[in-house]
Amino acid sequence: MEQLHKFFNRFGKSTKIKLLKLTCCVFLVQTGLLLIGVTCFRYASFRPEPYPALQRLVNHVDRFLWSRFHLDSISVELDGDDVIGYLPSTSKVASDDVTLDFCDPSAAKLVGALMFPLPPTPPPSYDVISKNNLQVTPGGSYRPPKCRARFKVAVIVPFRDRENHLKHLLSHLHPILQRQQIEYTIYVIGQVHGSLFNRAILMNIGFAQALLEDDYDCYIFHDVDLLLENDQCTYHCPKISDHERSNPRHLSMSVDKFHYGTMSYDLGLCSPIPYEATKMEVFGGVSVFTKEQFLSVNGFSNLYWGWGAEDDDLFLRTWRRGYKIDRSETEKCTYRMIAHSHDGENPMSAMRYLLLKQSLQRQNRDGLSNLRYRVVSKTQVRLFTNITVDVGGPTPKLLKLMQKMKKNFGSDRLFSCFDALLWLYHQLAEDLTPEMNG
Repeated sequence: MEQLHKFFNRFGKSTKIKLLKLTCCVFLVQTGLLLIGVTCFRYASFRPEPYPALQRLVNHVDRFLWSRFHLDSISVELDGDDVIGYLPSTSKVASDDVTLDFCDPSAAKLVGALMFPLPPTPPPSYDVISKNNLQVTPGGSYRPPKCRARFKVAVIVPFRDRENHLKHLLSHLHPILQRQQIEYTIYVIGQVHGSLFNRAILMNIGFAQALLEDDYDCYIFHDVDLLLENDQCTYHCPKISDHERSNPRHLSMSVDKFHYGTMSYDLGLCSPIPYEATKMEVFGGVSVFTKEQFLSVNGFSNLYWGWGAEDDDLFLRTWRRGYKIDRSETEKCTYRMIAHSHDGENPMSAMRYLLLKQSLQRQNRDGLSNLRYRVVSKTQVRLFTNITVDVGGPTPKLLKLMQKMKKNFGSDRLFSCFDALLWLYHQLAEDLTPEMNG
């Protein structure tokens, strides 16, 4: 300090002030750069390649986590004689009326842009919806009466305690599919009460159950809270070409809640794929697969208990199999999302980023190939086929982690992958300490 004082005394007052200002500026710039670096490090949303040390750290954390938390530590294994899995060879033979000519697309009585009420307007009752759709047969099935449909589709809707949303969807969707001259059946798949929601496994079960009923051309996975705004967005199957393989379709790329923007992002250091290969693209809401496509990607992962990331996992699976998501009808395919509050019984998935980082490594052994469930009830009501299933649930170890995460992050669903990995590392390291001390 004395040497620094002597150094400053060599200069006049004005020079001292200039030196002090320069020192302060340098300090502020350094502090700003440090804060920017810490922010980038924390949220890991930058290109990983220039940061090999950070990438090695993330990989180390990832390896440690999986050494402490194995795949069999995520879900409770169902057992019993009534537990079934995916049965690929039991789909029924199609029963098309080949005496009819194919439906003429130009004869479809499409409306275009649709006007419809939304909540808080109450939905119509099931009786009213049925009276407005007299040609729908029990199980929620429809076939054009005067022509042969070009597409036969299964619409699969995962469901949990949203009765009004389901009524809105059925009242809205049935007339649209009929105007589009599509042969279809709507399957609503729900879990037994008391179990943590697993949207992805319900999609797999809907696919497996639909295969038992008929030989559908494609399968539409449809969230219960999305209503199509224009019936010219057709629910047809992926286009088949003699020269190119068909690709899965994503219909709900433009949703009012997200200002009708097509969203893409990257996971940075937590990504399982090279940065230059592709960016993650939002693939949730309403998507369409042929049977061959869905079998090729092995369906959804069964491991996403709670909210979030199962659609991102599906996107990675389709990318890995060489598919490119078809979003060719962006202008026509817009949706309104029915407003709803967050389900407190459906917390964020504690393992979401950890599962995403290892998604491609477990693709062949996690999905349709290891699907296990118990059918509790299956009823063909007038407007849909209602299937309730028991899918087990997360292990007590995972539930404990999820409760801790909810307490730590609160209601913030947008915590970063790096936050989550470091937090999980800390929690599992704490669990390891007693073992080491013992």
